[in-house]
Amino acid sequence: MLTLSQPLISFPNLLQLIDSFEKISGFKINPEKTEALPLFLTEAELSSLKSHFPFKWKKDSIRYLGVNITKSYATLYGSNFPPLLKQIERDLDRWSSYGISWIGKIYSVKMNVLPRLLYLFETLPVRVPSKVLDRFQKDIRRFIWGRKRPRVPFSVMESDRSRGGLSVPNFKLYYLASHLRQAIEWSAKPLRYKWMQIEQASVHPGSLGSMLWYNGISYGSYPSALPTVRFTKTIWDSTRLKFGLRGVVTSLERIREVPGCPAEALDFISRHSEDPDIFYLKDLYDPSTGSFLPISVFQLQFQLPPSSFLPYLQLRSCTASKISSNNLPPLTEFEKMTLETQRPSQTISKLYGILSQKGSQQPASHNYMTYWEEEFNESLDYIRPHTRKMVNHILTAAQLKISANWKNNHPPTLEEVVLRIRRIRIMEYLSSLVNDYAGQFGKTWDFWDINFDLASES
Repeated sequence: MLTLSQPLISFPNLLQLIDSFEKISGFKINPEKTEALPLFLTEAELSSLKSHFPFKWKKDSIRYLGVNITKSYATLYGSNFPPLLKQIERDLDRWSSYGISWIGKIYSVKMNVLPRLLYLFETLPVRVPSKVLDRFQKDIRRFIWGRKRPRVPFSVMESDRSRGGLSVPNFKLYYLASHLRQAIEWSAKPLRYKWMQIEQASVHPGSLGSMLWYNGISYGSYPSALPTVRFTKTIWDSTRLKFGLRGVVTSLERIREVPGCPAEALDFISRHSEDPDIFYLKDLYDPSTGSFLPISVFQLQFQLPPSSFLPYLQLRSCTASKISSNNLPPLTEFEKMTLETQRPSQTISKLYGILSQKGSQQPASHNYMTYWEEEFNESLDYIRPHTRKMVNHILTAAQLKISANWKNNHPPTLEEVVLRIRRIRIMEYLSSLVNDYAGQFGKTWDFWDINFDLASES
């Protein structure tokens, strides 16, 4: 796809370039199948282009890589999401007539439905109404349960398998995670992609990163901000405190944006620091002691001359009022991701995990896990991490067998549950061989192999 700002001048050169490409590559490009969407052209200009260039001139939108690109940002949602949601609803109705198992329906949603929606979430920075996502989530639940009463709480179904759940996608959280990924890119130095440079230019002389960490900035402070910037900022404002992405005070607030800091101290830092924008509140503090860095360490860390002593004291004075008892709050998982020098891998999956836990470091226990603790007369919280993972596999296996036997008069036998656990163990073992983490597999399943499988054989 090409964007031409001066089509009357650029089109002849473009056709000449395409002709040269055809001769060298051997490929044939058919101009009559090429779609063009005119933007901000007068009727005379458009009429002249249509008469000279045999393209398929579109009035409202063109389709590119599965996305309808419209003339107006306001119409992007209506041209893309409603048609896709209707198509998915038709697919769900069609699949409901097939003999798909309960778990098979969950995997169908994860492997077929989620990628289609996630692609639009990632590609289009537009608002999807919460009511639409809530209604679609209910349709997914009805499909999984065959339009019958759910037998497993939604909280359990949507929890990760490592925490005893079934990993049913929560589409609202995936929607938020997809757009929060853009917020992570805002903190990158230098800006990694062309679209980031375009968004940065729309808020100049401010910075995209400051919109995340400085409480006094809103997109209203930048009237020229692009709609995509305004949308990402809206997503950030609605999630940062609700999901614990950052605290009321954050150690990633830039020093130059702290009110009351003397201009002389900031100018001194600007003259002697390689990049004055990368200078946060956390850079003044020692995380091990929770107190200000000594002046010698501060000077060595930023390669500042001895004359930086007075600016150092001034910065200490203006920032101390923001931190109670001179202690900075620890970095959240989201804040740690923004500090990575390279783009984090599996960014959306990691953000989805953070949102699903609502910023908590410890996942909440489900009711059935509490019942198991009462049965064992021991808290699962004290089990070492690898053993806890194995226990979660056992809980998942038991839950699957109970659900499969729901309509029977008798609960599943111990042998049936053990057989299911062994199947899970085999799959975990094969995964460990493929992904080369046999050591972790051994730590997870040693307790089972020693205390149950050997005991059952004897």
